[in-house]
Amino acid sequence: MCAYPPLRLSPQSDDVNAVMALLIDSFAYMEGRIDPPSSLHAFTPDTIRNHCRSEEVWVCASPPLACVFPHTKKRLPLPRKTGRIPASP
Repeated sequence: MCAYPPLRLSPQSDDVNAVMALLIDSFAYMEGRIDPPSSLHAFTPDTIRNHCRSEEVWVCASPPLACVFPHTKKRLPLPRKTGRIPASP
């Protein structure tokens, strides 16, 4: 049994802003390391809401401890963006 079963995020969810913060925290270490910069710079809470409407966003727990933005390519679900809270030391 999973301690935090995955939940599909709704565009109206109160967790949209928490997902945005989770992604920012998860990708912060990449800032200045990749060229071109991460597509995350173009993300906003409205981007996440639109993704919830047009595709899918999944989270574990509320507030989210992890998230995934899957997309389908050749009928296989592949992660587009993922984020997670680092494990505690």
